[in-house]
Amino acid sequence: MSNDRKSFEIKPALDLLRASIGDSEFGYRMQAFFAHVLLELGGSIIEINQQGHPDIKWNFNGKTSLIQVKTTTHSNVGWCLTISPDDIAGIRPSGLNEVGYFAVLDCAVPISWLISEYDKIRRHESRSVNIETIRTAINLDFSNEFTAVFTELMTMHKERLYMLTYAILRERALRGEGL
Repeated sequence: MSNDRKSFEIKPALDLLRASIGDSEFGYRMQAFFAHVLLELGGSIIEINQQGHPDIKWNFNGKTSLIQVKTTTHSNVGWCLTISPDDIAGIRPSGLNEVGYFAVLDCAVPISWLISEYDKIRRHESRSVNIETIRTAINLDFSNEFTAVFTELMTMHKERLYMLTYAILRERALRGEGL
């Protein structure tokens, strides 16, 4: 089955999970799932923060990635996301061995991750931006690869998503364990 088709098929499972646990907890779980996708791509997870910025620190190929993770609901027409100064400050690289990413799980069909580098997203700081504006700033190759791996993980674990709490996902990711 193609990843495009799987991306459509995981939408009901994600919608059901969000409805049963609420937006806030859903966001935390997707943050932790994000860390598991990073593990699938290689490297190691240094930090996952429920509070503060960045949400995730990932070591890969000798660089530390500082990552802020958001999710969308598309619950109304004209949906916008405000990118806060704290979001931008948390992913600002402080040296050549750091990179910053802003990642948004777009929950419209087909489900996709939109991952932007610091330099492209920082110009939207303190602004409300719609999903299409975020989409124009993404790293297309990284976003597509990430979405494909995320879709595979969701497909494999969709029957037990409700049991994979933030705490469980976080601890496993920090230990470098898969799902």
